[in-house]
Order: sequence, then C-alpha cells, then structure tokens
Amino acid sequence: MIIDRGMVKWLPFKSLPEQEQFLGAHRRERERQPRPELAADRLEELDRILASLQEEDRIAVSLYADGHIDEAHVIFLGVSNGRILTSAGALSPKDILDLKVES
Repeated sequence: MIIDRGMVKWLPFKSLPEQEQFLGAHRRERERQPRPELAADRLEELDRILASLQEEDRIAVSLYADGHIDEAHVIFLGVSNGRILTSAGALSPKDILDLKVES
C-alpha cells in the first residue's frame, strides 16, 4: 500500500523565499486579462442602479483592477467627487464591471 506524504514532499522546493516570490509574481502575471469592454446598455443599467442606491445599502461589486477581476461585498455610503464611497473605501466608476444590490 502506498502512503502519500501530501504537501510535505513539496516543502523543500519552497525553502528559498526569492524563488517563492518569483513564482508568485509569475503566476499573477500569467493570470492577467485585458479590461472587458461594457456595452452601452450595460453602462446605462449600471448608472440606473447607482442612481437608485440609498445610503447603507449592501451591494456586491465586480471590479477590474490591475489585470484581475475581483468581487467585493460592501456597504454603499454615497458619492463624492465622482467616486463611489463604500465601507471598503472609495471606488472609481470606471473600474466597476457589475453591481448588484443585496437584500
């Protein structure tokens, strides 16, 4: 019967911190993707959703940042100087790909 050592057998390969940093940076660079273009009707729908938001609404936001698409669940606090204020900080409208109001 073969007993696998699991991740223990790979630990020696992570002994050099520089190598791990290089491989992590390479992995992030490989996963980069171009900024998706939103259709005009989708942009209008996002504007409509933003206009209907009230303070303290919980929202799910898909954001494009540095070649990656991330999703965040935040609380809407308002709009100031063309930026959307949330519990996680200020967001630029150009980085928003999707916006949903959570119940």
